[in-house]
Amino acid sequence: MGLETWKAGDQATLHDLAALLPEYHSLRYPDFVEHYYGTSESCRLFLLRDDAGRILSCAGVEKLSLSTPDGPKTLAIGTNYHAFQSGAGAFLFLHWFRSGDLGALYGGSADARNLVLNQKAFALTELAGLKTLQINHAYADSPSESTWRRTAKSILRYSPFKTRIDRRAGEMLQRGSISVEAIPERAFTADMLVTESSFAVRLSPSVETLNWRYATDLNFVKYRLFRIVADGQPAGFVVLNEQPHRMLVAHCDSPDAWTLSQGIFAALAQACRGTRRSCGVLLSSSHPVTQSAFREFGFREHRGGRALALGARRMPAWSSDGSQWLINEDWGDNGLRPPFLGSHRITTRTPAVSSTGIQPEVITGSGSSSSRAA
Repeated sequence: MGLETWKAGDQATLHDLAALLPEYHSLRYPDFVEHYYGTSESCRLFLLRDDAGRILSCAGVEKLSLSTPDGPKTLAIGTNYHAFQSGAGAFLFLHWFRSGDLGALYGGSADARNLVLNQKAFALTELAGLKTLQINHAYADSPSESTWRRTAKSILRYSPFKTRIDRRAGEMLQRGSISVEAIPERAFTADMLVTESSFAVRLSPSVETLNWRYATDLNFVKYRLFRIVADGQPAGFVVLNEQPHRMLVAHCDSPDAWTLSQGIFAALAQACRGTRRSCGVLLSSSHPVTQSAFREFGFREHRGGRALALGARRMPAWSSDGSQWLINEDWGDNGLRPPFLGSHRITTRTPAVSSTGIQPEVITGSGSSSSRAA
């Protein structure tokens, strides 16, 4: 067997993978794969092949820079983890979890979660207190779902009882003791980064990494970037992922939880206007202050939300306490799911047994064949 790293431009391998994956799987979209796995050293797609060159399993790993009470750490978050033959996933799992100080699975299928949580090589935990919150039924589009589900979603989306996001955000901002604004930007700059924070555990990527991961000019996803300004002073940023019929709070940072919640409201007030004024909004939170602010806004818990599983040789004390973390919805590839915007797809038909002779889809990890229907 041999481990290899997928290289940008290797379309032949993408076609081999397409023969093993569901019709609308994210790895069938070359624009997404080329950017996410081919343009940054911090994110790679790994393949395990047998001696005949057939793909046995694959796993993406994105390395995230984490600020913690113990200093900087690397979080290796898994994406598109699949095994196409029984037992073939264990090797790539070990490679994934050894890629950082902590390994992480954020969401993922029941099979993938069972595999991770039953491993004996690492101490494992799930982050306590993490909630997925939504307002206005933030249902995702899914290209593979049935007609009746699409019809039901359409009815819920156009309910006359939905909250006006722009109006509600304005009401919440008026209650604050300081003025918080969200100013649209096209790219991250150094003065948008947070240097001191009340969050004990949070992502702390460089400007270069942020401009790669949440680039505002990608052709398959629409990110909208806002600078937070509190009483005239820089106070972090908010990134929104604008999708058909809904908005994800993709990533954000601010010196404290209250200012962060106000910055998110200010960004939503600008982004959710016109035809999007009552769109669904989805976000993740584990901090009690932000959770309280979001619930006051009108967000409610989504029962099918993601869990964050963490693993390391020795788990640090802060790893399982979600009240110390700043968590966001669009980590890993969670916000990068079909249908992608204006992106072509490899349409190779998925056979019952692939052309490589391997029975497909034994373990399915994060990166499912369609967007999660929130």
